[in-house]
Amino acid sequence: MDVQEHISTLTDIAIDYKNAQDKELARLDSLLAEATDDGELEALRAQRKGCLEVRQRLIVQIEKSQLSNKLTPAASSIPDQRLLTRLTAAWAIDYKDPSLNTLRLHAHLKLCYDQWKSQELGFFSPYFAVFQSSGHGKSRLVQELCTSQKIPHMYICFRPVGSTGYPPRTAALAAFLTEDPSEAKWDAVLRAVLGLFCEVTNAESNSAISFDMWEAYKKEQGTAVENDIHRRATGLVNQTGIVPVDFLDPSQFLFVLDEARELVTATDLSTRSSFRMMRSSLRNYTKGVFAILMDTLSNIANFT
Repeated sequence: MDVQEHISTLTDIAIDYKNAQDKELARLDSLLAEATDDGELEALRAQRKGCLEVRQRLIVQIEKSQLSNKLTPAASSIPDQRLLTRLTAAWAIDYKDPSLNTLRLHAHLKLCYDQWKSQELGFFSPYFAVFQSSGHGKSRLVQELCTSQKIPHMYICFRPVGSTGYPPRTAALAAFLTEDPSEAKWDAVLRAVLGLFCEVTNAESNSAISFDMWEAYKKEQGTAVENDIHRRATGLVNQTGIVPVDFLDPSQFLFVLDEARELVTATDLSTRSSFRMMRSSLRNYTKGVFAILMDTLSNIANFT
């Protein structure tokens, strides 16, 4: 998390607390309007005074944070290459998992997929969300999940432009799915990814073999894979149909959506967020496809 992201996160937290104080003030005002006992009135007024003081301090903090964010120079849209090299090397260090978190996450993934597939609980779409503070290893954990269990996957990072965080933003696809988002764009990206996967693996039904083929292809092609998917998706927008993936094993192909808070922002109250469009597109795949959304310090209610 870079300086601007840190300031923005603290500002968001302060705003949430300030909004909570506003609700508490409204509650106290309602009680004051009905109170008749002198002792109760005095206690309520004291609570209201304390609430106002906290609210005012939060407002000052929010204004200072917003000013600091404006004065903090934006990071370069192209991260320093030396930093990127060091981060890439650090990412490749052997993974230590004494608490068996990878196996725990895999068990949860299988449980959620089975519940989605059976439709016994009436889930709307095949996904779940993972939230934790920055730097705790969410992205690496999911990467290790896919590697250790040989789950073919497509990682898309929606990190803000200019962020120095790692893994870096998946530039073309992130822009395609968040700038003037539409369900047709999500349909197109899902079809483009799965279509390319089927081409690369020749619809191989063995999960371990298809994983190795897919990973070898991504490693060989590098960023060309993202560009190819973007090109395919652009051509598929507004075309109907889905890629048949029913031959895949349970939760065989996983979409990993990192920094997912960028998906819940709608341009206005009448606009569906990119997240809701993603949910609608994913639910077309009743078998073989699942998604994991990841972010830091987000309100889980945003992803339900």
